[in-house]
Amino acid sequence: MKQTTFLILLFLFCFIKLYSQEIDSTNVYYKALKTHLSDKEEFYSNNPKLKRPEVFYVEKNEYTTNQIPNIISGKTIKIVTQEDLFTLFKTQKLVSIIAIRPASWKNGSLRINVIDFFVIRNGKKLEYTNTGGSEFEINNFTFKKSERLHGSYD
Repeated sequence: MKQTTFLILLFLFCFIKLYSQEIDSTNVYYKALKTHLSDKEEFYSNNPKLKRPEVFYVEKNEYTTNQIPNIISGKTIKIVTQEDLFTLFKTQKLVSIIAIRPASWKNGSLRINVIDFFVIRNGKKLEYTNTGGSEFEINNFTFKKSERLHGSYD
């Protein structure tokens, strides 16, 4: 009986571990995206006529999106490739995506840009329109929001 209980508990532990996502709380890209999504939530709260997206699409990047979980603060995240975007265009004319750019060195600190884009399909090409974003600064191993960037909707 004890052996059966032990095996069941071991199986459940392995199953939960296998299907759960670990969040690296030191991942600066995760922190930047989480803060950016919080700003977007505030934007939608202040503009109730705008429809909140059910899924936030994040452009796949080999450096920045490897450790991004599927859910952040209750918001569904889907990492998408260009092929995924073409599939989305079968049912949508416009897709809103978020791009997390790799950290760059600027004025003695690391900067991470999280950029919002509208994407449309034009034949076999995708056209991106920058609609704003956020810049984050990593200075002296601390994380703080640097400024909010605004783009054009034209």
